Amino acid sequence: RTTLVPKKFKLPAECGSDTPYKALKNVGYCESNNELEFKTLITPAECWNKCQERKYNYAEWLDKICYCQKNCPCMDDISNKGRTTLVPKKFKLPAECGSDTPYKA
Repeated sequence: RTTLVPKKFKLPAECGSDTPYKALKNVGYCESNNELEFKTLITPAECWNKCQERKYNYAEWLDKICYCQKNCPCMDDISNKGRTTLVPKKFKLPAECGSDTPYKA
């Protein structure tokens, strides 16, 4: 079976056996003063890919809206359930904003 795709087609990261990110549920989001928002994406994998295209290393998927963060000094809004936070695979979550204690996912 042959599947034809456009030349610039990017396979969603979650389809690969070794995704470049980890998806964490209900851990808050990376507080950042540099953020982008996309409302037309359909999956967390598309969100991750869009953020990576723009050179943003952290992503948040909440209510079918993608938010890309440039940096991740601390985790905020931890009590809001239903969020998927996408971070580089080897990234260790920082402390909750306003706390010195590292966050444990």
